[in-house]
Amino acid sequence: MKIPKSRWILSLLVVIFAINVPTFADGDEPEVSNSNGNYEIVTPFFTNITVFQNVFDILTDGKASISVYLTARNVDHVKIDSSLQQFKNGNWLTIKSWTNTSAGTYVGVSGSYYVPKGYQYRMISSGFVYKSGNLIEQTDFYSIIKTY
Repeated sequence: MKIPKSRWILSLLVVIFAINVPTFADGDEPEVSNSNGNYEIVTPFFTNITVFQNVFDILTDGKASISVYLTARNVDHVKIDSSLQQFKNGNWLTIKSWTNTSAGTYVGVSGSYYVPKGYQYRMISSGFVYKSGNLIEQTDFYSIIKTY
């Protein structure tokens, strides 16, 4: 019995893809190389937080803008604290802060503030998730430093 050429090619492709697909059974975790060429185990970062997005920018007129949002699962309420910091006299000083708390699984905060020229700036934000009144997960974000 002769196998049609198209079925033979399809069977070959299935075998090739099956061999090249990594699996991580029995506790084997994927590894990635860091900047030093060393390998690190890849592990989940969050349990309840599903998204923690941070945006920071300074426009040419000195208007610094922040935007942060957080979504989570299996929680009662969520909170964001965000700060705009200026590097002055060797220290990071908070010059403007925003916070928002929300019942449910989503919270966002945004704002803007005009900054003086000649300094470095960054945004720091923290996300918190609560269940039954207890903090169950927290994360922090530090933006890249921007000079204005």
